[in-house]
Amino acid sequence: QCMRYGFVIWRSSLRIRGVHSRIRLNKLRTFTQKFSSMSEEKKETSSKESVEMETLMEGKATILYEKANTVFYNKVQEFNRDLSTAVINEFAKVYRQEKFEKETAKAKRRAERLTKENKEKGIDKVVEPEKVSIPGLRVLEALSATGLRSIRYWKEIEEGLVDTIVVNDLDEKAVETIERNLKYNGCPLDKTIPNMGDACEVMYANRALSRRSVEEGKGFDVIDLDPYGSAAEFLDGAVQAVRDGGLLCVTCTDKAVLCGKNSETCFGKYGSLSLRHPYCHEMAVRIVLRAIENSANRYKRYITPVLSMSIDFYVRMFVRVRTSPINVKASASKTALVYFPSSL
Repeated sequence: QCMRYGFVIWRSSLRIRGVHSRIRLNKLRTFTQKFSSMSEEKKETSSKESVEMETLMEGKATILYEKANTVFYNKVQEFNRDLSTAVINEFAKVYRQEKFEKETAKAKRRAERLTKENKEKGIDKVVEPEKVSIPGLRVLEALSATGLRSIRYWKEIEEGLVDTIVVNDLDEKAVETIERNLKYNGCPLDKTIPNMGDACEVMYANRALSRRSVEEGKGFDVIDLDPYGSAAEFLDGAVQAVRDGGLLCVTCTDKAVLCGKNSETCFGKYGSLSLRHPYCHEMAVRIVLRAIENSANRYKRYITPVLSMSIDFYVRMFVRVRTSPINVKASASKTALVYFPSSL
């Protein structure tokens, strides 16, 4: 039996001999070659059609986007990206000042200690504090898709406030799109780093729970989680990978679940029962905040909400994650039960 391009020929059915057999087989071979070249041309033209690009402008970024919608792009989330850029820009200034004051105090104490040791040794030498320089933020966009959000962070946040951005996605096609868009916008690939990997694995590989791990370059100052659906599965890795005092940005688009539809599902994801009531949108925000706090408490950490919003079909919140076993003990006082009568 000989099969090629959908044609099946049984040798027993070829009742021809000698020259006629060779001629017919040659004709068949020529036909199949022509058919294969035609099919390859069709594949090339179809691939060209599928890779037709259009440019999309948002903020200071312009991305090349496939018309076939092979990589997810959500126009509705433009406000989310505007908001995130503004919040991270302001956070970077506060965070940098805090770190500068902390490192300056350390350098001063170190200089005083060395000066004291010199006096004890009979050396009349005053040690001056070392000059302190604070690097920019190390940012992780865990679920990037097109890379638009990271490009906007790099181009719109004030110069010098961001050092590196890891632009991650699990899908190979998405990572190709990310790299193409980064180059198209002139973003340096040594600073805006495209990465293909599972978001949880990337965060677990960069756990920043100790000073040593941070000194080794692990952890992120800002982690942005903007998944399609719930962010619950990423919270455990995120609260470990964000550095002490860093910013965690979380989006959850399963607002229907958070607002009372399928309360059992909400309990499974977030550890709280959602109810249908007039203030369900506020409760949706509080449910997610409680889930983040609960995840952080396991690692002697707690959260401080910076900005929390309920917008359209999603909730978006920005929280700072800090390490303090004493404050973790107070987390129980932030949690309460809500009674809502069924008659209302």
